[in-house]
Amino acid sequence: MLSPPPSDHTPKTVDTLFSSASLHLQRQKTRIHNFFRNQNPETQPQQDSSISDVIRIAAEKFIDSTIEPTDPPSGNSDDVELIYHLLRAADELDHKQYEQATHFLDLCDSSSSKTGNLAQRITHYFVQALREKLRNETSSGAHLVAYLMSEFQRLKVEETITAISPIVAVLHEKIPFFQVGQLAGVQAIVERVEKAKRIHIIDLRIRNGMQWTALMQALSTTAKGERRPPGSPQILKITAIVTMSENLVRGTGERLAKFAESMNIPFSFKSVVVSSLTEIDEAQFDLNPKETVAVFSEYALQGLVSEPNELEALMGFMRKIRPSIMVVLESEVNLNSSVFAHRFVEVLFHYGAYFDCVNACLESSSGGERGLIESMFLNNHVRELLVKEGEEMARVVTVDVWRQFFGRFFMWEVELSSSAMETVNLLLGRFVGGKYCTLDADGGSLIVGWKGTPIFSISTWKFLH
Repeated sequence: MLSPPPSDHTPKTVDTLFSSASLHLQRQKTRIHNFFRNQNPETQPQQDSSISDVIRIAAEKFIDSTIEPTDPPSGNSDDVELIYHLLRAADELDHKQYEQATHFLDLCDSSSSKTGNLAQRITHYFVQALREKLRNETSSGAHLVAYLMSEFQRLKVEETITAISPIVAVLHEKIPFFQVGQLAGVQAIVERVEKAKRIHIIDLRIRNGMQWTALMQALSTTAKGERRPPGSPQILKITAIVTMSENLVRGTGERLAKFAESMNIPFSFKSVVVSSLTEIDEAQFDLNPKETVAVFSEYALQGLVSEPNELEALMGFMRKIRPSIMVVLESEVNLNSSVFAHRFVEVLFHYGAYFDCVNACLESSSGGERGLIESMFLNNHVRELLVKEGEEMARVVTVDVWRQFFGRFFMWEVELSSSAMETVNLLLGRFVGGKYCTLDADGGSLIVGWKGTPIFSISTWKFLH
């Protein structure tokens, strides 16, 4: 349950809240040490174990070596030794021991490959990120070049995701995380707006908008699954907040308009283009008192953790318009530490699970789709999280931190309905690797994971009156 808002009715600032969260990270080394100690150090990963098991064992060996510096213990599997060397490289880089870091990166390079087994591919991409970080710290001018290259790559990935390209279709059809999060969120919205005549969706980061075709299908059918009579259809309006190029979402609006026409749903689409969220104003959204407003935020908030003014402006706007429901999907990983070694371990576990999922859901003979997803999407995220430092550093927090933050704005967590949970479970049954997805309740939120490693959270919120 949410704690009561402060008595002075003044929302705590973003920096104060997230700084208080970072205080917990000062104990992270002990937490990580204890976490790894739960794994028997003599246990070797089995053939069907997850990559997280390999990482845990390698990290246990690494911790032992920092307590009593020795050569890596004998008897390790090749994968464990490879991840051990990767951890050593990150640790040496964190301590500015660049020669030693290079030594361990070279060891990793000699045994890793983007076409090797799972551990070898993960190591290959993480080594690339560490080498880029090493160049940034040791070469004058490298930082600016790396930043420009990173921005170019980010825009390229954003364009790919926004368009419904063949590779994006593969992501949605074969990797469970995308549909699970979107359809659970859509189900929560459908339940909230089912009696409304006018529905207004505000999407904080729309991209290709595939989830809204599911909403339209739901609106066009009755509770019995029959096509609604043409008499009084619900009117749907979607407004997308755009902080990049409007061209990226123009095609999304056109596709959604065509789909709505095929469903006989009166539909309109609008982009609110701002260079900063501090510029948004309710007048830009053409709000109608007869509309039922719902807000959908898919990985939109985590990019604002390092932009407190923008995040507070967005929440101030939300408090003014008071949507009937706000659906939030966010990564379930804590990357709010200024200590590189702490972030590295978290990223390794989190994206190791992602690689594991892609490996399980896409067969090796899938026409290079797996390699493309790993090299374009996963590699880009790993670079974003490991290479950037200071003000450019990505900061990601878990649902418990968002819960505290939303509570300061008088928002209340709404538990996902049994229908939404049924939707998730039915959907997972359709995926090859669906059995490896884990579902855990956290308050009123749902944590979706892969073989026990948390991946993202789904939560729904409303404002207290």
